[in-house]
Amino acid sequence: MKALPDAYADIVEVLADAVHPMRARQLCSMLRLSTDKKVEGFRSKLKRLSGRGWIAEVSPSLFASRDTAPQGRAPGRGNDSVASPRAGEQEGSHL
Repeated sequence: MKALPDAYADIVEVLADAVHPMRARQLCSMLRLSTDKKVEGFRSKLKRLSGRGWIAEVSPSLFASRDTAPQGRAPGRGNDSVASPRAGEQEGSHL
């Protein structure tokens, strides 16, 4: 794949280091960019990166590294660790 311009590479790097998927406003803050009026333009960059396979859009407007995109719940909804089977269920059981 072709190398990314610095502005795009910074986005990919921040998402690679992130613990959970992030929204455009959060990424702007992490990259020390204005969060006032330019978030929509920044979101279009994220959509472009996602469309080209550099990052993943795990749900509408929620972006993650393509290598670490979670399969499941959004962040901030309880425990962010890997879900364990519920009490009384064995791993691999289907109800």
